[in-house]
Amino acid sequence: MVPPDPDWDGRASSATYPAGVPSSYAYPDVVACRLLDDAAQDFPDVVAVEYRGYRLTYRKLVDHVDRLATGLTALGVAPGDRVAVVLPTCPQAVIALFATWRVGAVAALVHRDEGPHLSALEPRVVVTTDRWYGSAVAEVRASMAPATPVIVTAREDYLPFPRNMAASLRNRLRGARDDMILPLSDLIRRSHPTTGGRAAPDADAVTTARAVSTTQHHLVVNSFQLRLWLPDVVAGDERMLLAVPLTSMAGVVWLLTAVLSAATIVLVDHSRTARRQRAAMRARPTILPLDAQLTGDLLRSSWRRGLLSSVRIAVSTDALDERSSAALEQVTDKGRVRRAW
Repeated sequence: MVPPDPDWDGRASSATYPAGVPSSYAYPDVVACRLLDDAAQDFPDVVAVEYRGYRLTYRKLVDHVDRLATGLTALGVAPGDRVAVVLPTCPQAVIALFATWRVGAVAALVHRDEGPHLSALEPRVVVTTDRWYGSAVAEVRASMAPATPVIVTAREDYLPFPRNMAASLRNRLRGARDDMILPLSDLIRRSHPTTGGRAAPDADAVTTARAVSTTQHHLVVNSFQLRLWLPDVVAGDERMLLAVPLTSMAGVVWLLTAVLSAATIVLVDHSRTARRQRAAMRARPTILPLDAQLTGDLLRSSWRRGLLSSVRIAVSTDALDERSSAALEQVTDKGRVRRAW
C-alpha cells in the first residue's frame, strides 16, 4: 500500500466502490498510537488480541504498551531511534510496535530469515523471541553497537496459565547469564505505565530489513482507507483474522485498521497449511484479510475444512482469479470478496 500516483484520477472509478464508500475523505493528522488510545477509551473491555486461547482487552493492551514504552525509555530509546522488532505474529509484536511508536522511535520489522541485515539497521534495542534469538540475533550481535540491549520473550509468555510458567522461568535464567538480555515479561511488570513521548505525525514509523519505509502519516491514512472500504463494519463488534505477517507493511496496516475499528484481532502464526486452515475456521472471524498464501491455505482440500460462515467481508491485497473468488465466496458462505491495494 503506497501513496497513489499523483497523475491518477480516482474519480473515474469511484462508481465501482462498494455502497457507502466515499470518493474523498479528510484524513486526520494524528499519530498511530492515537488509534489505540481511542479504541481503549471507547471500548476498554472489548478483547483486543486473541492468541491461542489468551485474551487481552484494549484496556490491558494499552497498559502493557505504556509499560513497555517506559522500559524502552529507560534503556535509552529516544525519538528517531530504531527498535528492531524481530518477532512473529504474536501479542508481543503488537505491544512492541505500539510501544515503539509511543516513544517516537522507528519500528524496524525484521523476519527471522533477514537476521543478517539486522546490524545494518543500527537498532538501539532489539525485541525478539527466545527461538528467533538463537537463529537470527545471536550470531549478529557482535556486529551491532556495543551494549545493545536485547529484550527476549517467548510465545508462552502470552498463553493461558499454566503454559506461561515455564517460559517465564526460562527467560529469567537467560537474563541472569547476560545483563544485556532482558525478559520482556519482567520489563513490563516492573515498569510504570506512562504515555511517554509522542512522535510527529510525519515521522518515520516503520522500516524493514529490505529498506522499505513509511511514515506514521501514511500508516494512518492507509488504515483509514481500508476502514472506509468496509463501511458496514460495526466498531467494537468485529473479529478480524490476522494471519498476514506482522513483519510486512500490509500486516501493520491491517493491524491499525483493526484497532481503528476496535475489533478483536485473532492472531494466527502457524506455518503449516493444515494448522492455519483449522485456526482460521475456529476463529470465526467477521473480517478476513487475505493474501495469496492464506487464500491458498483456506482453499486447500481437506476433510476437516468447514465453512467460514461468520465472514461478512473478505479483502484480498493480491489479485484473485475468477475461480478463486468464486471458491472463497463458497467457503465464506457468500461472504463478499473485495480487492484492496
